Amino acid sequence: MNDFEEKMVEELYRNEPTTKLVRIIDYLEKEILPTHLLTNNIIFVKHGVLHTEVKVDNEFCIFNFIQSGEVFYPNHLDEIEERQVVVDCDTTLIILNYEFFLNYATMKPPYMKWLLEKTNLHLQKVLYESTKQKDQDAIMMNLDYIHDILEQEGQDSDMALFDLFTKRKLASYCGVSRSTFYTKLKDLEEAVG
Repeated sequence: MNDFEEKMVEELYRNEPTTKLVRIIDYLEKEILPTHLLTNNIIFVKHGVLHTEVKVDNEFCIFNFIQSGEVFYPNHLDEIEERQVVVDCDTTLIILNYEFFLNYATMKPPYMKWLLEKTNLHLQKVLYESTKQKDQDAIMMNLDYIHDILEQEGQDSDMALFDLFTKRKLASYCGVSRSTFYTKLKDLEEAVG
């Protein structure tokens, strides 16, 4: 969190008309965010990594990752039961009531600019996830991407990858079947020796 963001959060906290419009909450690894947080708040990741999961064929699959300094602005058009947000490592979130924030930001254009920039970054990541290569040739690229995110957040990414995610979820993130994923992973392990 940079100086601007710290000052903005402090100012919002000082000027909230009622309590709980601006909250700082710590979550532990593998916790699922409560549904009510996703329906009426802007979620700013102060520190940590989260990932969103969407339900496909009655199973939740990893869709995208959100890390320190990024904003998750829930889309009210989605079915909330079809999506969940999972904490990947100990994480601190700043929860901003979206109505309060948007009303306040109309008087503070730099705050609205900040939200637009953060939302744009989030949308770019969603577009990347929607258009990325999904086949057995891209498995290593996708695993490297997750590895890099965890490493940026100070996690031991080599150990954390298979501790945090099941091979089924990693296969779904890579867009391949479990058997293809296991075979390719085995081939990679043998190649490394």
